[in-house]
Amino acid sequence: MWFGAMMLWMVAFWVGVVVLGVWLASLLFPRVPTTSQPAPREILDDRREGRRMHGLAIVGGALILLALFSMGAFGGWGMHGPSRMPHMGWGPNVSTAPAPGPIAGAKGMAVTLVDFGFRPAEIRIRAGQSVNLELANRGGVVHDLTIPALGFQAAVEPGRQSTAGLRAPAAGTYEYYCSVPGHREAGMGGRLVVTP
Repeated sequence: MWFGAMMLWMVAFWVGVVVLGVWLASLLFPRVPTTSQPAPREILDDRREGRRMHGLAIVGGALILLALFSMGAFGGWGMHGPSRMPHMGWGPNVSTAPAPGPIAGAKGMAVTLVDFGFRPAEIRIRAGQSVNLELANRGGVVHDLTIPALGFQAAVEPGRQSTAGLRAPAAGTYEYYCSVPGHREAGMGGRLVVTP
């Protein structure tokens, strides 16, 4: 999936470059009339061609900017290095450490991971209670649930499910989010509320 998207943006980028190149060439090397006095029809044709070339330049520039933004050239989501697209869930930025295994006898709690959010966005449990987070990734890319204050992380492939055991800490509120680059910034976060 990500390879096709990357190829699409690369094609858009190069089409934009070619279109802008043609436009620049038309500015640098304008058509020279064959006679000293151009006919009214030639003048109209030149004006239409000029408008068309300006339109092509705008389209080409838009394609290039769109491709650059999608590839992360301006600090947005996208490629953060050669041959990987971490925002799509590939690359070393996604933890490969095994998720905590399920806890025998613990209550199950369903959490759905989508592009780009958690359902529910708030998980409530009691202090000292153990739960099994039943994580279902309904998104199109890899997501994880990371609770940095607890050293907890569980990644789930798209279309898959995973169960990870969580032993509740002391009462308080703990932030969780998806640690895949760009996902947290897109709003993929929530909070774990531990009540006394």
